[in-house]
Amino acid sequence: MDRPAARIVRALAPSPEPSPLAADFAADPLLGELAAAYGAARLDWPRARTALAKAGRQARKLGSRRRRFHGDLLHSLVRHDRTLALLLERAGLGTPSRDRILRAHVTAALVALHGLQPPKHDGVDWRDVADPGHTLLGWVLETDPSPATALGAAGSLPDWIAAALLRNHELDDAIALVQALNSRAKLTLRVNGDREAFISELAGLGIEAVPTRHATHGVQLSGHRDTNTLPGAKQGRFDVQDEGSQLIAELVGAQPGEVIVDACAGAGGKALALGAAMENRGSLLLCDVRRDALDQASQRARRAGLSNFRAHVLGDPPRIQADAVLVDAPCSGSGALRRRPQNRWLANPLDLVNLPKTQLGILRSFAPLVKPGGRLVYATCSLFAEENEAVRDAFLAEHADFRPAPLGPILGEQTAETLGASACLNLRPHRHGTDGFFACVLHRESE
Repeated sequence: MDRPAARIVRALAPSPEPSPLAADFAADPLLGELAAAYGAARLDWPRARTALAKAGRQARKLGSRRRRFHGDLLHSLVRHDRTLALLLERAGLGTPSRDRILRAHVTAALVALHGLQPPKHDGVDWRDVADPGHTLLGWVLETDPSPATALGAAGSLPDWIAAALLRNHELDDAIALVQALNSRAKLTLRVNGDREAFISELAGLGIEAVPTRHATHGVQLSGHRDTNTLPGAKQGRFDVQDEGSQLIAELVGAQPGEVIVDACAGAGGKALALGAAMENRGSLLLCDVRRDALDQASQRARRAGLSNFRAHVLGDPPRIQADAVLVDAPCSGSGALRRRPQNRWLANPLDLVNLPKTQLGILRSFAPLVKPGGRLVYATCSLFAEENEAVRDAFLAEHADFRPAPLGPILGEQTAETLGASACLNLRPHRHGTDGFFACVLHRESE
């Protein structure tokens, strides 16, 4: 059985990582609490993040190890929702009440992902759930699914996302990518100040941390800690930011004294990195259509000691001539599924039709703000060429005064070569250990 569907399920079928805590969580009341939290997320995927955060707060009554397991299990349930449903269907769950379905999903996660001994009740053949690889291979033999359906079922993705990944990647690369998307991202910080001193300070507290491989101000921590307990949390000494996101900010090449525009600033993650690179000199304009997001960005900027910024709620683009404009455009978010697993259930296949139009429109609107000799940086956290290279190419076809700029002089030739970045940056979690990002720098010709 060497056809692609079989290769996919062999590689992606969950393999249990036994935990002694699994039995604790299989017993009431924890099983019921987990089922309720998972049900709240599943009932309303747009608000799943809020439901998961609420469940995390309620879990504070648990010890630290059990609290971490609680959080990991909840995110695993969201991440593996489709695969668990298929395993339960094959194991004969049928169509019981919603409460029983939720409890069955939690139990299936404990069995398939955390090595819980298969129960002997509920009318489910839990042996099928305990051996996901065998069960999924049986499903392949009986149904002969397409590669996209196999990737979607075993990787717990909608078929259209699986199909898009296969269009954009070779089969083995797509499998490795889905494996990475279904793993938990490491906790990464961007340090405002001396990175080595911060790492040493953490070491003195018994917290293991290492510099990021590529980003110049990044620190990666072992485990997943409450960042509010880290030194300097209230003083803005660091921000939680994926290394890929930090590299996007570095691509802007912001310098002290320049005028920089962050066109889609959101809550200000990249804007804070830009402000730090500018050493609080020059002018940093934060733009977004959401006033509440800009309020949050402004609060974070002040906490980090920045004063060279102002916020602009978008109606029309501002009238300004900038040395650089960053368009970190709204996108499918497919590159960030490690951190936001619920996004796979929120996305819509029409996103790959509609979002590129929005992205191109934002580029068109902000391009006039780039002064001659300046740079326009286009970025997304998408894995799909439709939102990335295709949008860049469409923009360049309309704007003869912009041309792609090499990334080596900005990132450093060795870093660019290591990342495989020449005219654009394509970060992937399975290759680079970052979230998935795309970015390119477009230079505006001098008049």
